[in-house]
Amino acid sequence: MTNASNALPQGAENISIGGFNLYAGPVWRLPAEGNVRRYALVVADKHMNGSGSLHGGVLMTFADIAMSQTSRAASGAQSCNTVALSCDFIAPG
Repeated sequence: MTNASNALPQGAENISIGGFNLYAGPVWRLPAEGNVRRYALVVADKHMNGSGSLHGGVLMTFADIAMSQTSRAASGAQSCNTVALSCDFIAPG
């Protein structure tokens, strides 16, 4: 596997700095384009389930981190908590 940072745009920032995010990531914040916030997860072997597909929990973790980062950027809040997040998967990722 190549270095994940080589596959990302210049200015991408690793935001997996502590806790569970260190194990689930790295999650990258990509350069903002106006009010648009973008994030990336370079999928590695550790992100796969036993069937060889991206693990749904990893995908939901990525979504949760991206939503948290975006809501804090929009509101200026120092932190935020997910109250509820649910998903129904219909096929492998």
